[in-house]
Amino acid sequence: HLLSDRIQTQPLELTLPDAPSALETALSKEHILFINSTREKITTDKTNHAESKLVGDIVEALIKMNGSDFAPHKKIGVITPFRNQRGMIRQELLERNIPFAQDILIDTVESFQGSEKDHIIISFSVNDPSQLKLITEWNENHTVDRKLNVALTRAKKQLIMLGNEAVLSHEKVYGNLIEYCRSNDQYINPQKQ
Repeated sequence: HLLSDRIQTQPLELTLPDAPSALETALSKEHILFINSTREKITTDKTNHAESKLVGDIVEALIKMNGSDFAPHKKIGVITPFRNQRGMIRQELLERNIPFAQDILIDTVESFQGSEKDHIIISFSVNDPSQLKLITEWNENHTVDRKLNVALTRAKKQLIMLGNEAVLSHEKVYGNLIEYCRSNDQYINPQKQ
């Protein structure tokens, strides 16, 4: 698989804390990870609170496991398709007093084109299948989702995807991606832990 070949050539170099959480354990060993998020009641603001909290948990864990000289604003990037979700994630990081929270790149896939970070977190933040058309951009043959392709190739060392499996699976390319993660033990369902 092209994606895993590219990312897995970079060592993660993460130090597990004593009594690590399931999230920390997965982050320490998996280069690609899909985390199933809670489906929220559909609103017009295109946000997912559970995913913004998960982003906060992931950023805190990466900081903790990377050591004191880790610069999150230089190493972590967050991709999300919706401006309101971007604002919610930024607020979450600021409320947690994450170092350099204001400088961590949180933006749409279009803004990430041409740049890379060691750790990329994608918050799909879709709560209803009708929102899938807002996050996809197909080529002429309907074989490649350009936005997903760009998002998946921004990570140098680790790609962490957050989304609701039931919603995302309505689009075959996302269903296949999630199934790939599940079959390679790169899938976490926090609701079942």
